[in-house]
Amino acid sequence: MANRYLVKPNPVGIFGRVKRSFDVGFAGFLLTTLGSWFYCRMNNAKVRVQQRRIQDGIKNKIMYEGSAHDPANKPGAAPPPLGPS
Repeated sequence: MANRYLVKPNPVGIFGRVKRSFDVGFAGFLLTTLGSWFYCRMNNAKVRVQQRRIQDGIKNKIMYEGSAHDPANKPGAAPPPLGPS
């Protein structure tokens, strides 16, 4: 029984676990927030590039349609599809 009183308690006690659990929770929150922000940012950039390419394609089609520079009027070019695609 005397041995039980000779062991000193941990000076950090329960506060060490509280701080560690806070740090783990905060790290999880930070990683989740940054991960979702990065994913959304990359997805937005991809959509902007797609929109720009589509707009340029439409602009070129309007500009060159029916002219001598129209790629659809080149000899040996496949005819454009008829009807909705």
